[in-house]
Amino acid sequence: MHLQNYFAAGETTPCAGRNEWLSSRAADKQTAIRLCGDCPAKAACRDFAQTNNESFGIWGGHDFSKGKP
Repeated sequence: MHLQNYFAAGETTPCAGRNEWLSSRAADKQTAIRLCGDCPAKAACRDFAQTNNESFGIWGGHDFSKGKP
């Protein structure tokens, strides 16, 4: 729920409007992971992905196509 609250407050994240987070290209994934580094929603994003059994994309700085962190 914390991630939803973050967006409800009108906050933006480094991933907003970018495609690297859903790319299968290694270079895009590395860019996404690097940009997640300072995101204030990083922990909430990772928790959201774990709770919702995401199996694709970069969530909270982790590549979920490689399994859960």
